[in-house]
Amino acid sequence: MGLIGYLLGFTRRSDNVSDVKSDPGGGANVTAPHFGAPGDDGHPLPGDSVALIGVPRTGGVASVGYIDPANTPKAAAGERRVYSRDASGAVVAEVWLKNTGEVSVKNDAGEIKLAPAGDFEYTGPIGALTFTAAGMATISNTLGSIVLDPGGSVTINGTTFGVGGTMTSTGTITGQDVQTTAGVDLGTHTHGGVDPGSGNTSGPN
Repeated sequence: MGLIGYLLGFTRRSDNVSDVKSDPGGGANVTAPHFGAPGDDGHPLPGDSVALIGVPRTGGVASVGYIDPANTPKAAAGERRVYSRDASGAVVAEVWLKNTGEVSVKNDAGEIKLAPAGDFEYTGPIGALTFTAAGMATISNTLGSIVLDPGGSVTINGTTFGVGGTMTSTGTITGQDVQTTAGVDLGTHTHGGVDPGSGNTSGPN
């Protein structure tokens, strides 16, 4: 025997069993224990459709499945999508395992994507973070960015630091005390033999 009812209540019990109260229509309300896959801890909402089957025990029925009547399913063949809902039944977060190998985790504020090749991307309200399978990493917000390329160079807001210690900048570099490895202070060093117009000076002192 099988019945389809509408969920009226879902109650957790101290013995780890959940009671499902439903209205099968045309008769008395039915309370039955909930059965689901191990490791799948779901909590249906009032108004969901409930599948009830007959069992050889006191009470005679068990709840084995539900249908969300408000939200259209999106998973394609071979996919798995898990989502949560607020008290009104609106979807507020989801995990989607797609048949392409992509994994998507998102809510109303942000999204994380793992591509089949291993590329990782996070996008949020004020920034983003990406890692590519080729070794490129980027962190950015509305005002700045940090980029690590596969070769190891790091670019911060337009200034690039090479793996050998080189630095290249598209802007102005300002320092309180800037010195070279030769001990030359770039803020106070002098040149001899300065002859205006000649274009020739001695090395820094």
